[in-house]
Amino acid sequence: SKVKSISLDGKATGQGFKGTQAQGIVDLRNKTSATISLKSGVKISNIATGLKYVIQQDIDIPANDSAEDIAIKAETFGDNYNVVDQDVTFKIDGYDSNDLIGFAFRDITGGTKVEATVVSQEDLDTLKKSADEELRKQLQADVASLISADEILLTGSEKFTETSYTASAEVNKEVTDFSVNLEVKVDAFKVTKADLENVAQENIKKEETCAESAKVHGT
Repeated sequence: SKVKSISLDGKATGQGFKGTQAQGIVDLRNKTSATISLKSGVKISNIATGLKYVIQQDIDIPANDSAEDIAIKAETFGDNYNVVDQDVTFKIDGYDSNDLIGFAFRDITGGTKVEATVVSQEDLDTLKKSADEELRKQLQADVASLISADEILLTGSEKFTETSYTASAEVNKEVTDFSVNLEVKVDAFKVTKADLENVAQENIKKEETCAESAKVHGT
């Protein structure tokens, strides 16, 4: 067997998006008779749009009281998370709105979304295919160079196996250039010319024996 690796560079051609996350502050109202504690990372949903935001701090909300000016950030980028000149009601994940509810009386802003060049699955597949084709060509040449004058490579016996593959960027990653690294192993069978001649001689003898046997039975 023979193992070889190759690294190829490519250009990203996919179309995607990038941007910034909207941010703002909310007030949370605890309607129960016990303190409610929330950890940073709890998600809240805009009841009108269903869009989610993430609480940015730990909070303890006393019974039948409110916690004000709690920082939130949109779950992901996009100008659709911006809320201007309107009040918003939020549902808190894991809680009934009759127990805990949120309100935003000030603007939630800063969310943006613009087009960007990203790595597509086709980009990765195309570059990997090129790497694989080049490796197979090189490996076939390497294997052929290992065959001595007294040996014969059995055509079609080559078996190629991918042993390692990595890419510098994943699908939808915003980059201009990327690369792939591929490693492939080849196994192949060879025989000596002497062995082939011996097999041929054995076959000839068998054919002659069969022919003689047929003559005897024929008479």
